[in-house]
Amino acid sequence: VLDHARRVIEETEIIKRLSRLSDDPLSGSLSLGIIPTLGPYLLPHIIPRIKGAYPNLKVRLSEEKTEKVTRQLMDGKLDAILVALPVTHEQLRVEPLFNEPFVMVLPISHRLTKLQAVSDQDLASESLLLLEDGHCFRDQALEVCQLAGSAEQIEYQASSLETLRYMVAANSGVTLMPILATQPPVPTNDDIVIRPFSAPTSARTIALAWRETSVRTELLKGLASIIRTLDPQLLRPAPRG
Repeated sequence: VLDHARRVIEETEIIKRLSRLSDDPLSGSLSLGIIPTLGPYLLPHIIPRIKGAYPNLKVRLSEEKTEKVTRQLMDGKLDAILVALPVTHEQLRVEPLFNEPFVMVLPISHRLTKLQAVSDQDLASESLLLLEDGHCFRDQALEVCQLAGSAEQIEYQASSLETLRYMVAANSGVTLMPILATQPPVPTNDDIVIRPFSAPTSARTIALAWRETSVRTELLKGLASIIRTLDPQLLRPAPRG
């Protein structure tokens, strides 16, 4: 009964949106969900481009963890979500956008700062600071830890990448970050050093997902194309600090 009710509500919403969009399908409001480890670092690069391409479109943003934005999308509360793969649901269309490498974030006095790039072997003796449960990036970082033979500092779990950054700067440990979280407009920090991984580089795939039944499919395909024009230099690991 609940599934049937959801379909009725969704079909009713489709009719309403089709009516509103009949004059200008590229206008109106677009509700976009995005994960916290991506939002503050990707949005400054893409929002101006979206505004330039769709001047009559109002983008409403919702920043939540993957599980919540996916549920909101399926409930019709969001039009699309920007997340890291995997996202599996038979009723979703998923458009991969780009691969985002991971980098090491080290205190300035750490022994690995002498290297231009770090390897799995370099991580084997390290205990990493990681995010708390519920963040998809935590699971991805743990996978890198397991492959490298390193461990997690279980007494520390951060709620955000910014907290992790400050903990590293305070010489509380080392961590992994997705590369966009270390690129401008993120300010530099003289107490930390960024080091890329040597090949093969650990990375996550960022994707745009929306419901197969969405009436905004053409707009969302255009949005995906805009995001794919992200400056490739932002995704190229290089030593900093």
